[in-house]
Amino acid sequence: MAEANTHEQDFTIRNLLTRSATLYPARVQVMPDIDDITRYPGTNEITIYGLAPTADESSIKVGGKSSATITDRQIEHMPNRELFEDVCPLESDDEDIEQPDDEGTVSDAESELIRTLNKKSAQNEESLEIAREGKTSASSRLAILENSSRNLEKDRPVELEVCVLAYSKER
Repeated sequence: MAEANTHEQDFTIRNLLTRSATLYPARVQVMPDIDDITRYPGTNEITIYGLAPTADESSIKVGGKSSATITDRQIEHMPNRELFEDVCPLESDDEDIEQPDDEGTVSDAESELIRTLNKKSAQNEESLEIAREGKTSASSRLAILENSSRNLEKDRPVELEVCVLAYSKER
């Protein structure tokens, strides 16, 4: 509940400048800049609308560069105040945007680049799968060795190295 002397300011995320964006394999870190905050004596409440509903709440951080003290951060899911069609219209009336020459066809050079990139992507996926299999195999062999080391007093295979190599070959 807001105090009597709470000064409120609202911002929409898509209207803010972005200081930086860092891409990670499964997420993105976006740091917007809010330069036009006016601070008043007492409590100031700043609301930012338009954050993605899939954003991890625990990853949202707030900071500042002034003598103000941030005492609280609250996250509340609210319906989007903007319609998607208003923000991203299907047909653009802007004539400044260049349209493809042949109704969206791709040139031969672009087509070749796409094929090359797809081939490289497939090779990378294959290499990744081979590396994952190697890691799984190594983990299993390590488990065999650990199990054998625990049972050294019991039935120890005559050729432990031969057993591990046989497992590796069979896998």
